[in-house]
Amino acid sequence: MYEILKEHLKPASKDGSKTLGLGEKLKVFELGSGSGQHGVTVCERHSEVLWQPTDVSKRCITAINSRAKMYNV
Repeated sequence: MYEILKEHLKPASKDGSKTLGLGEKLKVFELGSGSGQHGVTVCERHSEVLWQPTDVSKRCITAINSRAKMYNV
């Protein structure tokens, strides 16, 4: 999945001139986050990404939080 997404993680305006300002984050809203593996993979490689999982089940939230903590993202 990361190989497909990485080409879309480049912030730019329609004319290609916009760059991220200091402290600015790219925001990714993931439907069906499950264990959080995709969010962790992307955030490990792109510190400018703020990954927002959407799962509401306690099992998924626990897994996502554990994985994020384990990989320090």
